[in-house]
Amino acid sequence: MLTPMEALDAATTHIQAGRIQDGARLAYVAAFQAVANAARRHKRRCKTLEDARKFVCWLDGLPTEPDDPVDSAPLFDWDEDGQPILLPIPEFIGAFDVAEEFKRHAEAPTELTSWQPDEYAFYLPAIRWLVEELETAQPRDPSVWMR
Repeated sequence: MLTPMEALDAATTHIQAGRIQDGARLAYVAAFQAVANAARRHKRRCKTLEDARKFVCWLDGLPTEPDDPVDSAPLFDWDEDGQPILLPIPEFIGAFDVAEEFKRHAEAPTELTSWQPDEYAFYLPAIRWLVEELETAQPRDPSVWMR
């Protein structure tokens, strides 16, 4: 079995050679394995895509309960003077969203995907960032979302 970084390097090679679907599949495999490895280190479940999403949301400090959807997390809040305060960017879920797009593109016929061939290489750094950062990732304090 390839390590996440080996899978990502293989994905890069496939994409550069024009084997887009193989590369997209390996990019997703790299991301999911990295998430699963990090979840295991934190003693959290990660067997399904839903588990992986919950875990990266947990790392970002975002709500993970069914009645607290991630999509409703605000990007900014207001201070006591009515001025906007930019909240932290949920980085792990953003990178994992890119990984899910690689998965979707790996499973769909090439003519039905929304990316051009050169865009696959463009999005690979998000997967590399995810794989690298998950090696030492610690969960963000959820209170950053509650001002």
